[in-house]
Amino acid sequence: MKPSCQDALVKQNFAPIPLGRLSSWSAPLQIGLLVFPKVTQLDLTGPLQVFSSVPGAKVHLIWKRIEPVLSDSVLTLTPTITFADCPQLDVICVPGGAGTDDMVNDEDMLGFLRKQAAEANTSPRSARDRWCSVLPVC
Repeated sequence: MKPSCQDALVKQNFAPIPLGRLSSWSAPLQIGLLVFPKVTQLDLTGPLQVFSSVPGAKVHLIWKRIEPVLSDSVLTLTPTITFADCPQLDVICVPGGAGTDDMVNDEDMLGFLRKQAAEANTSPRSARDRWCSVLPVC
């Protein structure tokens, strides 16, 4: 059977995630997904489903306060941690949605992302294993 065009694209553009390295880290992989008003729930819950299956990872839903946040549909989301209490993250997912228009000017959100980026270079992970990814969902 001849591989499909989709198979070829996936193989060319995506390298396997090195999950085997995670077990050698002393601290769990810290993954954060930003929650904000009018977020598109599928942009959040799709990556959340995948990240939740990473062995040994700690997944955080992050917002300014621990209070229900209305998505761009009828779904209400509850953050698990605040900007102030969030640990240094290894992966940050910034979902899309109508609320991004407000978030690009939100000083609390921008300050949180700037702080995470600045501290990524001082992560306790070894230089060989240190990485921080910001994943925008389009």
